[in-house]
Amino acid sequence: MLEKYEATIKNIQRHLNSLTLAITTETSSGSTSLSKYAESYFKPILNILIEGSPFQVMKVVNATTIDLKNDSASVQIQISSENGINGKIKKTLEKPFTRSSTVEKPRLIFLFIAAQHAQPRKTTRDELNQEASSKKYDFQFERDVIELSKFSSLLLE
Repeated sequence: MLEKYEATIKNIQRHLNSLTLAITTETSSGSTSLSKYAESYFKPILNILIEGSPFQVMKVVNATTIDLKNDSASVQIQISSENGINGKIKKTLEKPFTRSSTVEKPRLIFLFIAAQHAQPRKTTRDELNQEASSKKYDFQFERDVIELSKFSSLLLE
């Protein structure tokens, strides 16, 4: 069955890798013009992958807050081209705007769109899980931190 979709998946993988490279190059040069439009770029893709009503792009574009939300699926997503995974998660959890959902305990997902990042130690991941839980989020580091560069390689697994 997978053979039928293998060429399509490889094509998607190639495009995602190109996007990651472009964003990484632009971010490392200090420009954010590509990453600030990431919310609009990923919205239709996420609407296909996650069932429920369509995602809404939040009003503050390219902010350290939630970028997309889908209350019917109980999901909020932060899209980032920053290099520091744990720093970005902490900054997002500290912002009061983050609690922009009417859902009691929404799932919080971070999509990192630049090149691969160093993974935080297990104790740091556990601390981030605990902090998110104390702020009433359904968040598990291993499940909810997605790196675009790794995501594209998972498509064929």
